[in-house]
Amino acid sequence: MPQVMTARSDASDSGESDYQCRMSESGCRVGAHVIFLPEGYEPLPHQVAGHLFTNGKMGMLRRRGDERAILKPLQKFPKGRREADFYQRLFKAGCTAGMEALRPWIPDYYGVKDIPITDGSTERQQTFLLLEDQAAMLNQASVLDVKIGRQCWDHEASAKKIEIEKSKYPAQEQLGYRISAMRVYNKTANDFDHYDKLYGLSLDAHSIVDALSVFFSDGIDRRCDVVSDVLSQLKSLRDVFCMQEDVHFYSSSLLILYDSQAPASTTSVKVKMIDFAHTYFDQSGIDENYIYGLTHFMDGLQSILQEPVSAISHASSSQ
Repeated sequence: MPQVMTARSDASDSGESDYQCRMSESGCRVGAHVIFLPEGYEPLPHQVAGHLFTNGKMGMLRRRGDERAILKPLQKFPKGRREADFYQRLFKAGCTAGMEALRPWIPDYYGVKDIPITDGSTERQQTFLLLEDQAAMLNQASVLDVKIGRQCWDHEASAKKIEIEKSKYPAQEQLGYRISAMRVYNKTANDFDHYDKLYGLSLDAHSIVDALSVFFSDGIDRRCDVVSDVLSQLKSLRDVFCMQEDVHFYSSSLLILYDSQAPASTTSVKVKMIDFAHTYFDQSGIDENYIYGLTHFMDGLQSILQEPVSAISHASSSQ
């Protein structure tokens, strides 16, 4: 199998290619922009996608010494309100059968929490979602974030927004999914290799399967047991989507984690849905967009099991 190279993760969302991020116990600086960590909290070490604290934005946090929950910053209105509303409706008593069927696939929700955030001169309240930490019980968690669906924009998107989303990754309309980012345990280096957003956007219909092969390996052995376990879980998830008509998901991701030092089991391999800022309850019928993406992602994983096993090389990206 060809070596899959990583893209450098030294570019911010603003397009800067030469920024330097200086972490300390108190905060992160990107250029003149500083965000100080709230006292008693630290950046989530296994976050791979989304706004990262090390990019000078408020990324996910966890309380020091407490690995049970993560804190996800609530986005601005209406995205943040929509995501919080989804969690509240999903976990309230008396929800529909379709919503109840989705619950096992969603991280547990513990409510919201306001925490004061400062840039050194001004202070503001930041609202966080408190969610179950999927990596809490994993010793060496390899983590993959996959955006599901051939269409990432919702029905409220403007023509300009649709054009922007289509141009981000044109292959997604056919593939039905894209790799947002991943970190993979490298047995040889006894460390993690990181593959960022730019790397994911560089993949085509062929190289994306090679990238999935890299994720389900440790640089030496392919974890076919993990692939099979993930496929089994995804089949069950697809069954849910073939019956539930309550909610449609746009620009939502699947988070796949496995313990790189343990055999595949119900506790060492996890598949969860995340990111619900574009989730809608007012659309009828099954979510064909999500089903399309999920099915094609499963096809990609199935092809890994059919490939001959060969040495897989990891290449670390700059952090």
